[in-house]
Order: sequence, then structure tokens, then C-alpha cells
Amino acid sequence: MAQKDAEIRIYDRDLMAELESEDGQKVQIALVAELDYKGHTYVAYHPADIEHDYSDVLEMVVDDDGTVTYLTIEDDDLHREVFEVFSEKFDEVFWGGEDE
Repeated sequence: MAQKDAEIRIYDRDLMAELESEDGQKVQIALVAELDYKGHTYVAYHPADIEHDYSDVLEMVVDDDGTVTYLTIEDDDLHREVFEVFSEKFDEVFWGGEDE
């Protein structure tokens, strides 16, 4: 079920970003890849202190002034869908596609 309308860009190296939670705590994350999907851009990431391919996804929004904001995907169905598309795209890039 690979999404033909989804384009992935895998970073050569992890890009570091800092997120701030609603309670003001700052967390370092490593961005692994970007995905353009259904008119939005999403990023796959993992906590900076854990070596992992990726562990979750966020929506990336760039304001008119170039400020980048990472947003939690609140809709559970959309979050699951985006995560699955990332997984499919990673499989295509690293393993040559789906086993069918």
C-alpha cells in the first residue's frame, strides 16, 4: 500500500532540534527524515540520547518568516497513517520495496 503521492527525504545525518513541552521542559530530538504527504510536511525523529532509526512523527510547519515549528499530530488516525507511510517509504529506500 505504498503511497505514490508521498515524497521522503532522508537526512545524511541526524539534524538536532529542541522541543519545548507544554510544561516548559526542553527535550533534544534528532530528526531523521522529512515526508511530504497530502499537502503537509512531517518529520520522523528519535530522542537525541537514544540511537534508533526513528520513534515517532511530528508535523513540520514553516511560517512566512522562515520559523520552523514542530507540532504533535493530534488526530490518532492521521498520526497512525503518517507513521505507516514513513515506514513504507523507509522500506522502499532501504529494502527495495514491499514483499508481495
